[in-house]
Amino acid sequence: MHSGAFGYFSNILTGRLDLNLTNLRVLDVGCGGGLFAEEFARAGCQVTGVDPSGNSLDVACAHARESGLRIHYEQGIAEKLPFPSGWRPS
Repeated sequence: MHSGAFGYFSNILTGRLDLNLTNLRVLDVGCGGGLFAEEFARAGCQVTGVDPSGNSLDVACAHARESGLRIHYEQGIAEKLPFPSGWRPS
C-alpha cells in the first residue's frame, strides 16, 4: 500500500476525529493481503482483518508473521461477518 493512502486515513482518525491510534480497535473488512491492516498494526492499533479469500488470508498471515505484527485474520464476507452479535476485538 502506498504510505500516502494510510496517511490520509490516519490524519482523519487523529486529526478530525481526535482518536489516539494506540490500542484503537480496527476491523479491516475486505483486507485482502493485509496491507492496510499492517499499517494500522504498525501504528499501534489492535487489528482484525476479514476477507472471503483464503489465499489472500494465507498471504496476509504469513507476511504479518514475518513482519512481527500481531494481526488477527478471519475468513468471511462483509454481509455476514464471522463474529457473534456485539463482538469486540480483544
